[in-house]
Parts: sequence; structure tokens; C-alpha cells
Amino acid sequence: MSNNTQMAERRKHPRYATQGCIFVAGLKIGRLIDISRGGMAFYYADRKPWPQTILPRGSVRCTHEFMIPDLPTKIISDKEMPHNFKKGAMTVRRRSVSFGELTATQLALLDRLIAIAAQA
Repeated sequence: MSNNTQMAERRKHPRYATQGCIFVAGLKIGRLIDISRGGMAFYYADRKPWPQTILPRGSVRCTHEFMIPDLPTKIISDKEMPHNFKKGAMTVRRRSVSFGELTATQLALLDRLIAIAAQA
């Protein structure tokens, strides 16, 4: 069984790829790749890796009018991705996080963002 199939079978919620400029903000800023009711993945660029600790709060911004603030998250994975930057100048990484307990407002906003992603 492939690694992607195993990962898909472990997830409780389907993931939806995102299009356009949807950003994740926390200690750094990154571009959202996919999202579900259970978590999200995003790319970020940095000179150093983020710490491998819990990122307690982050935000997702879809437009200047639509933002999901203060999402409780836990890091699932963080790995370097191939890139064309000069060695040592910068790295591009992919971070996957799971969501902690969300408020009713956060869930409603998350469902709205997932609906937007599912239509793309």
C-alpha cells in the first residue's frame, strides 16, 4: 500500500486543495496547500526551520475580509521541499498541522473556507 493511500485512510476528514492566495500566519507566514476540518498543510520559506514545538495559535486569511483567527494547532510534520535557492540562503518547507478544539465560530469559518476550496 502506498504512503499516500495510508495517509488518506488515517484521516477522519477529506482534505481539499486550495487555490489562489490563502495564507497562514503564526510565527511566520506561509501559503495554504490544503485544508480539512481536522487540519491543514502549508508551504513557508525561511532561513531556519521553525521550532518543532506546538504552534499554539495561528490564523488563516483568505481575503482581506475573511480570516479565521486563533486556530489551536499541533505540528504533525515539517519537512524541507526541493527549491532553487542558493544552498544555505533559504529553505522551503511543508508543514502539516492538526487543529485542536475549535469554537463554533471557527468551525463555521472553516466550513466556509472548505466550501470555497471544494469549488475550486
